Amino acid sequence: MRFSLAIFLFTIGAILKFAIKADGDPVDINAIGVIFMIMGVVTLALQYLPPRRAGVDPEIVPHIERPVDGVVTRDVTTRTTRDVID
Repeated sequence: MRFSLAIFLFTIGAILKFAIKADGDPVDINAIGVIFMIMGVVTLALQYLPPRRAGVDPEIVPHIERPVDGVVTRDVTTRTTRDVID
């Protein structure tokens, strides 16, 4: 989805920059074309960033597993606002 958006923005920008000759307009079409091309390149670059980790609850922090009577259990503690501030 983002790839096609990046190509679309870059193409529209290139058309505005190189194919349309509009002199004397109050709005500079060439500058708008350059802005669209930059937005297309930025969108393409953002596509390759690693995705955010969805579904991870930052309020629950797993701690080290400790054996209790020969059985390994996981101790889970809830983080409070005081823990983050201190």
